[in-house]
Amino acid sequence: RRLYRELTIQHEELKKRTEELSTLCEVDRISTRTLDLDEVMNSGLNKLLEVTGADSGDVYLLDEKSGELILKGQKGLSPEVVPLIERLKIGGGVAGVAVQQRSPVIINDIEKAPRSMTVYTRKTGAKSLVSVPIKVRDRVVGVLDLVSHTLRTFSKEEVELLNSLANQIGVAVENARLYENLKQTNLELQKRLKELEEFYDLAVGRELRMIELKKEIEKLREKLKTLEGNG
Repeated sequence: RRLYRELTIQHEELKKRTEELSTLCEVDRISTRTLDLDEVMNSGLNKLLEVTGADSGDVYLLDEKSGELILKGQKGLSPEVVPLIERLKIGGGVAGVAVQQRSPVIINDIEKAPRSMTVYTRKTGAKSLVSVPIKVRDRVVGVLDLVSHTLRTFSKEEVELLNSLANQIGVAVENARLYENLKQTNLELQKRLKELEEFYDLAVGRELRMIELKKEIEKLREKLKTLEGNG
């Protein structure tokens, strides 16, 4: 019986590791074929909740202009709660603290966490949660949250999965940013090219008019000479 239990536990662990790997592979497959951040985030959240059995998850991205975290994707949150947590300040809420500390924040029992940190999180019905910063190289660009409505202890493997998924989202964020920059540069170059083409056409037109004007002047001079000669 003991051997059977050990084999069963090992089988379950192997099954879970396989599901986690499948999740990362699926998100990686999507992120390599599309620049649609929403698709990448929603796919990641769906697979994350499926594998971990958590009740909800969300993704915030940092708005560099306002310095706030903006909710960009979520699964499992009630519609009434979403407006309350759409924007967070860095250092505010569990997600904001994770960004400020640049490291995961794990809360296995929300009642034991500072109320000032969890005031909005409590409104979501969370009992346990973990927040992991999304990084691009050495920059923090957002945060990924996983929430349970019942008390649970997040395993080391689950936090590692969350970290890996956050890294994949970070790559997708950077790819989307580079694409937007490239698209903007392309638009600016097209605009400049059009301006130069219009200027060129205008310059050529003026040159042609100058040539015609010079010919008219020469004709008039010839006529004047003829008139003066006849006079």
